[in-house]
Amino acid sequence: MLKIAVCDNDLLFIKQFKKLLLFEFNLYKTEVKIECFMRGKILLESVEKREMLYDIIFLDIDMPEINGFKVAKRLREIKNNSLLIFVTCMDNEATEGYKYNAFRYILKSRIDSDIREAVKKIVYRLRNVVHENEIIELKYLNYDMYDTVKVRKDDIIYFFIDKTRRVSLKTMTGTYNLLVRTLTYYQNKMNCNFFDIYLRSYLLNMNHIEDIKGKYFILKNGEKFLMGNTNETVFASRKKYMHFLMKVRCFID
Repeated sequence: MLKIAVCDNDLLFIKQFKKLLLFEFNLYKTEVKIECFMRGKILLESVEKREMLYDIIFLDIDMPEINGFKVAKRLREIKNNSLLIFVTCMDNEATEGYKYNAFRYILKSRIDSDIREAVKKIVYRLRNVVHENEIIELKYLNYDMYDTVKVRKDDIIYFFIDKTRRVSLKTMTGTYNLLVRTLTYYQNKMNCNFFDIYLRSYLLNMNHIEDIKGKYFILKNGEKFLMGNTNETVFASRKKYMHFLMKVRCFID
C-alpha cells in the first residue's frame, strides 16, 4: 500500500483532489492510504514527531503561516526522501521547487490531466521499485578518514570525476568524495538507467533528467549537462535517453 499525504489549506479542493487520486490509482489497481493536512506545520509534526513515513507528499505552494517550499526545505533537511509533488495555481514556480528535488508539478487549472500524468509516472516508479529502492553502500572520504554512505540508487543524481580525478557522488542530499576507483567500477554497481556522458566524465541517472534543450540535458534540480563535445556524441547521448523514454512508456501504457 502506498502512503500519501496531501497538504492544502482549501478543504473543498482537498476533497476533490483526494477523490481524483483514488480514482487514478484504482485504474492501476494500486492500493493507497491518503492522509490530508490543511497546514504545513501539522504535516511536519506528523513526519518529525509521529515519525510518519509517506511515499508521496502533495504540497500546495501558497499556504498561510508556512508555504510549501518551506515545508519541502524542512523535509529535505531531515533527510526525508518522499516523492514531493507541488500543487500550484501558477506555472512559473518550477525552478524554486526543483531545489528540493520535486518529482513534478500539478497545476490547479488543469488538475485532472496533471494528476493523471503524475499517477502514471508514479506507477512506473513502482514497477521498477526493486532496482530503484535498492540501497547501495559506498566508501567516501570524510575529512581525513573513510566512512560509509548508504543511499538508494534512485536518490543518486550522478557520479562525476572532479578536478583531482577522484570520482565523486552527487545525491539528493549531498556530495561525497568516493574511495579511489574508476567510473566504470561504479557504473557496474548501478542499473541500466545510468549512462556515461561527455568524455566519460559523468555517470548520469536518467530518472533525474527533466528535459532536453539543444545540446543539454536539463535535470530536475535545475542543473544542465552538455550531452557531448561533438555532434556524434550528442546524438549518441540523445539516442540513449530516447531509448530510456521508450522503455518508460512501455511500462506506463
